[in-house]
Amino acid sequence: HQTMGRPLRDYVCAVIGISIGIACQLTISQVTGQWMEPIVEQCTQGDLSYQDRIEKYDLHPYKSNLGGSFVCLITQFLHALAIHSPSGLITWGGVTLCAFCFTMIGGIEPGRVGAKGPIRYPLILSLMAQFLGVCVVMPAVWIPAYIFGGSREGGAFHPSRPFLALLSNIPITGLSIALFVIHPNSQSWSICAALLGGPFLALLPLVYNFSPTPKNVLEMEKNRTAALQSLVKVYIFFTYLSFLAWVVLVCVALKTYGASASNFYDGIWGEAHPAVKFMTIDTIGFFSACLLYVFLQSPSHMLKVLILTPVLGPGAATCHVLKEIEANKYFIPKDEDTDKKEN
Repeated sequence: HQTMGRPLRDYVCAVIGISIGIACQLTISQVTGQWMEPIVEQCTQGDLSYQDRIEKYDLHPYKSNLGGSFVCLITQFLHALAIHSPSGLITWGGVTLCAFCFTMIGGIEPGRVGAKGPIRYPLILSLMAQFLGVCVVMPAVWIPAYIFGGSREGGAFHPSRPFLALLSNIPITGLSIALFVIHPNSQSWSICAALLGGPFLALLPLVYNFSPTPKNVLEMEKNRTAALQSLVKVYIFFTYLSFLAWVVLVCVALKTYGASASNFYDGIWGEAHPAVKFMTIDTIGFFSACLLYVFLQSPSHMLKVLILTPVLGPGAATCHVLKEIEANKYFIPKDEDTDKKEN
């Protein structure tokens, strides 16, 4: 079915994405409101000095010079996750697994030939995700931006872009590990929390300024093979990394909750701290955005992601399938390639 020259499923996916984002936001407000609202008020009171605020409200020390009131808020949130591990580790890990694949998606799509509109400004979308949450922005903003402005035919991109996506993921992964390894009462942990939750990570898309979109047909043809090779290599790397992280999270979950599904449910939702519930919602919303993106490429491949996820984890399953999809986009049969050379 076509609607104004565009497949009906595009509009359906856009509506689904927006609905998921709104549902995540409403659920977050419901499950974390009573806990978060006093902290927001305490962190934003401008008439108190840093030391007075810490002492008066018994807040965890934070690095105000790395983001002011927002870093105060996010440090309290991350501290709650750290002290409520392993449930905090598991739910944060779920978001990190999704970030492995979405780092690639969010890095490649803005740099494709033919991309237009908001999708071409990953910095703005990254800042929105940092302040509103990935479970809201990725399905409700990024997916519609891709649907109506993305290069749906697999437009060419610069070969360095996948490696820049990999580079931008290093601080995310490193700081995520440090968050649950370093003691929460140390200065190093406070710096880690400020960098992880503050504006620093949201500015990482700036690295793509070093990887401009190809400007002409000659450049696109020249870079096509190199772009595919780099994309496949990085997707393979993220597949193995995501699977390793998945195995670690599964082992932690089994050690903590055993084989009891009810205990696991209580740990990440039923009896969980509001910060842990927030991250559970974040994981669901983020993974939903990944699934919508895959569905827009190929519905059958989305089914494949769902089948592989229990075994490989959401990150590895998505990266593995996207590697196949991208290879198909760029693959040209030898006889067709030969015909081009002869002409």
